[in-house]
Amino acid sequence: MTGGYQKPRGWLLALSGLGAPGPIRALADVCHIAGDATGEALCRYRIGRVAMYRFEYGEANIAHQQALALFRQIGSVGGEASCMKGLGDVALRRSQYKAAREAYELALPIFRLVGNEAGEANCIRSLGDIAMAHSQYDEARAAYVQALPLYRRSREIRGEAGCIQRLGNEALARSQFEPARDLYAEALRLYQEVGDVLGRANCNMSFGDIALRLSQHDAARAAYEQALPLYRQVGDVLGEANCIRGLGDIARGQGDAAAARTDYAAAMALYERVAEPYRIGGMHFRLAELADGDDRAAHVAAAREAWTSIDRQDLVARLDELG
Repeated sequence: MTGGYQKPRGWLLALSGLGAPGPIRALADVCHIAGDATGEALCRYRIGRVAMYRFEYGEANIAHQQALALFRQIGSVGGEASCMKGLGDVALRRSQYKAAREAYELALPIFRLVGNEAGEANCIRSLGDIAMAHSQYDEARAAYVQALPLYRRSREIRGEAGCIQRLGNEALARSQFEPARDLYAEALRLYQEVGDVLGRANCNMSFGDIALRLSQHDAARAAYEQALPLYRQVGDVLGEANCIRGLGDIARGQGDAAAARTDYAAAMALYERVAEPYRIGGMHFRLAELADGDDRAAHVAAAREAWTSIDRQDLVARLDELG
């Protein structure tokens, strides 16, 4: 480290995760020039997190890899685990489930070694998310139940709320509507306690999902329309797309195929913007169900391509139902 070097103003802001991408990048460069590997590692890691939430997955991967190398250089096993988990998070968001699982399973024992219960809980919860994506509900529930007390001991209220919300998702997947509603209500209370707008949006959308499953179309529409501006407020494109997809499902359930196609097309554009092959395939599947002839064949082919790209042969098999 150069003589007289002092961490620049804003360094602690980057560490806390509140900095914008540009300033953090500048801080990383300053730290690199000064030989401050710790400061640079923290900044590179934060760049990766910000990029991921902006759906810039390529940049997120690069930044996490850069931070990982720096944390290994300085011997920070905790930082190493955080970067591995970050790489898992990016893979999970891209529906690359095998890569995500491998990353979480590498990070998990390190978090346990250093006594980071929140990090441990995050990995376990994310392994549950992978199980949910494959409809392995018993495995998912076991993971969420295991993670929940870790969050509570760590006093990680957002993590606790997220875990409860996921238990609601698991209950809903089993058509256990009342337990799911109760779990979402408890998660919403916690999100409101900490002022988490995205969490509130997720819970409102989940209330809509319950109402939709029960064919309570007015209630479902009200819930989705309550969630939609919250997603837009925080810039969550994926949540916005999910709400619009739900509105399309309502229109379809009410026999308005034209409105459904319009909503599905709008949702598709957002899914394509964030390169989400799992949901892109789902939109093509829905549009294929509303089409015939060459249009149907084109949507079936597109769904097949999207789901094959993430090795979801179980979903590809559903396309045979469409002929």
